[in-house]
Amino acid sequence: MQLFHYFCFLFLSIFSITTAHAAATKEPSLEAVQSLSEKLGLRDSGNLLQEIQKYWMRRPGSERFEMLPLKREQQHLILSWAKDHSLIHEWYPPQKKYDYIAVFGARINGMIHRIRFLEKILEEGVDTKEIIFMTGMRPLGQDEKYDAPGCDTEYDAAKYLWKTQRISKKTDKIKCRFICVDMQETTEGMRRPNTRDVVLEMAKHYPPSAKYLFVSSQPFCYYQKTIVEHSLPKEYDFDVAGERFCTYYYVAPAAVVLDTLTRILYEKKMYSSGF
Repeated sequence: MQLFHYFCFLFLSIFSITTAHAAATKEPSLEAVQSLSEKLGLRDSGNLLQEIQKYWMRRPGSERFEMLPLKREQQHLILSWAKDHSLIHEWYPPQKKYDYIAVFGARINGMIHRIRFLEKILEEGVDTKEIIFMTGMRPLGQDEKYDAPGCDTEYDAAKYLWKTQRISKKTDKIKCRFICVDMQETTEGMRRPNTRDVVLEMAKHYPPSAKYLFVSSQPFCYYQKTIVEHSLPKEYDFDVAGERFCTYYYVAPAAVVLDTLTRILYEKKMYSSGF
């Protein structure tokens, strides 16, 4: 497994020569999402969000890797659309110097990919004084524990992966801090921490008078960028970066794109920022 990830790291480093500065700038607009929904055959009910929540969002309690594949022609249409709207290509950091680089937690494979991307940009000259891993007490799935033996939560796994999966020596000289958010109590029971929870927790410990880089991965960069914008005071200066969409990681990559688009639309509707 370690050897496999090493070759992935080398591939990403070589691949970045042609794509590092080629991230798409066209972001998904309401009109673009409306057009996509029409091409996919959704009827115009006058409430786009309601319609796509019904058909595009994954079932409550299910994971992205459990989503079912779409028809081949639909998948081609969706992934082509996503490529044109900043959901496929790598988002490369627009600057070389950041006070803090904050890495979003994820499932095990997602965190490994984000560590690899972080190492890549550090090797290419991006600099920081501290790395922040933003995690939570999400219980690991049984399928995740193979790559993180002895770990029970995402927080445990993040620390384990940081210790065992790093390749670049650059990270040895940079301070790393792990932020952990507890499971959240709701009227329907406990839920796992989400992006907004970890961003708000980070803001309790780090000042607005600094430059931040948030590390995500595609197709989630735009979604997580939107949540950071809505969660932090405007004094915070930040960028978002992440590796290109590894479509092979999911059984149904096109369905993952639709689920993410639905969440983007919901977030923007809630905060009335551009949609």
